[in-house]
Amino acid sequence: MRIVDIREKTFPLRTNMRNAAFDLSGLTTSVVAVVTDQKRDGKTVVGYAWGSLGKHACGAPMRARFIPRVLEAKPDSLLDDAGVIDPEKVQAAMNTKEKQGGHAERSVPIGIIDTAVWDAVGKIQEKPVWRLLADRYNGGKHLTSVPCYVGG
Repeated sequence: MRIVDIREKTFPLRTNMRNAAFDLSGLTTSVVAVVTDQKRDGKTVVGYAWGSLGKHACGAPMRARFIPRVLEAKPDSLLDDAGVIDPEKVQAAMNTKEKQGGHAERSVPIGIIDTAVWDAVGKIQEKPVWRLLADRYNGGKHLTSVPCYVGG
């Protein structure tokens, strides 16, 4: 099992929405597709993610640093013991040669790719991502409802 390609494309947000803080018109977002060598129902398994509203696209650091690091990694180095793509190992590959700590300029591009990897793994294992996360990080326990707030 392996990641065979990661694609990023910048899209404009076509909106005239605004909130008390800023105007969303003219903003862009990055959309990422993580392409695997796996098939489900005869179709290639692809994980997708996109950047949040209120931020600009961040494809340049993805294409310059983070995507090449994943694609240049030995495919087996990105797998867990069961031979499935391991999102933590993919994230470690993206962080290769990055200074410890964190700069905001890398958290968003890494986070978008990370989300697309989780989406691909969920599709490969035929589980929703919330279940993968609960199983991996919380012994399978999960909330039955999710608190949220109104923003914007």
